[in-house]
Amino acid sequence: YKPTLKQVLKYGKQELSTRVDMPFYTKSGYKLHTKEELKKNPNKQYLGYGYYHSLRYSFHYRDKIYLGLTAEKDAGEPFFAGQNRKGYDFYSPYLFIRNMGRIKSLAIGNYRLSYGYGLVINTDFGMGKTATLSTLGNKNRGIRKHSSTDEYNYFQGAAASYKVSKRWTTDAFYSYRKMDGIVNNRFITSLKKDGYHRLYREFEKKNMITNQVIGSNLNYNGKYCELGLTAVYNVFNKPLNPDLKPYNKFYPRGKDFYNVGGDYKFFWKHFSFLGETAIDKSGAVATMNMLSYSPKGGTQLIVMNRYYDAKYQSIYGRSIGEGSSVQNESGFYIGLETKLLRYIRMSCYGDFFYFPWKKYLVSEPGTKGFDGLIQLSYSPTYQLEMFIRYRYKNKKKDFTAEDKIKQTIPYIQQKCRYQLNYSLKDKLLLKTIADYVRVNYRNRSASTGFLLSQSAGYKFNDLPFQCDISLSLIHI
Repeated sequence: YKPTLKQVLKYGKQELSTRVDMPFYTKSGYKLHTKEELKKNPNKQYLGYGYYHSLRYSFHYRDKIYLGLTAEKDAGEPFFAGQNRKGYDFYSPYLFIRNMGRIKSLAIGNYRLSYGYGLVINTDFGMGKTATLSTLGNKNRGIRKHSSTDEYNYFQGAAASYKVSKRWTTDAFYSYRKMDGIVNNRFITSLKKDGYHRLYREFEKKNMITNQVIGSNLNYNGKYCELGLTAVYNVFNKPLNPDLKPYNKFYPRGKDFYNVGGDYKFFWKHFSFLGETAIDKSGAVATMNMLSYSPKGGTQLIVMNRYYDAKYQSIYGRSIGEGSSVQNESGFYIGLETKLLRYIRMSCYGDFFYFPWKKYLVSEPGTKGFDGLIQLSYSPTYQLEMFIRYRYKNKKKDFTAEDKIKQTIPYIQQKCRYQLNYSLKDKLLLKTIADYVRVNYRNRSASTGFLLSQSAGYKFNDLPFQCDISLSLIHI
């Protein structure tokens, strides 16, 4: 099916949305200082006002064509003034086409990439270990449009997916974009990922780095198996060389990086075995493998093992794990999701993890920990759903006692959440959340906090308009 331009313009849907956040208190960065104080330290005061603002325009025709522009100004960033004369601090244009003949997807502008299970490349959002077990083993979805306000996890250029035959698909992509970071005469010492440009020192890091990414993916979708092969080459304009610390000994260093990974999924009756194994340019290996059992009745049992070499380096790799990167971690995970009663479901998991090398704020190598969760959900009708969840995590962190002696001891986090979702005829949407958190080092006093939140949304029948409001009370 190939629509005409007249059809696209006539039947296409357009949406314009805006968001404004206005705090009712003054943060330290917005407090006014005298000219003498700012002359001594110009980074004491933010350059812009304290409100957040974003604007999004999107156009789509069926599920075939998507076109849009996202613009965002973070709180504290100047707007049409000072260091930023172009208005919003971040603009993200995109054109995304799906399922046009043999073209499965085509992206021009800003886009996201995720293949396999994220060991080679993954800039998509993920719920990690807390995802429902039914989605935990889902394979990443290839090329997607980038319509969010995330200023780091995206690519800029072009990407295409072509259906070679009924079972085979091949993808190719190229990206060139500028990135924030700290650069000296010879090296890139740090990548800045938060997207904030509120102070002079943050503007000094803006667009200081250029990054090029080129790669491809080959995928086979068979009757009893799915196979994929991904290759990515990544190059910066200067060598990446972070200041050497005990914990970052194996962080990515160099000007160029390449990774190759193979993902696989085999299924037979109620069983499926899936995973991915990847290698970097130095020969270091990362692998994740999962066995899933799904009998009738909505029950699912998952057993997973992962091994991410401390020396494995992937700039855009992100997968299931305790750490934020695919590096320096191994673990064993077991999870269960089942129906207890007619309207009650239980989800639980236990994850045992181990870090071979030191980590940030963990000066001792070879630390281990445990992360566990149990959740009960109750949903008697389509309109009403509620759940209560308890999560326990125990892992080691550095602690400095009153005698100034540093120790690496267990740091314990306990979290409880109750959430109620209610919808009335798909017009009124209500969400209530109550959170409680308790953290402490072993045999030390604990800190606690809670959050109460109520949000409501309403869709108007006669107007192309939707209103959402949220109120939160936080105590720490």
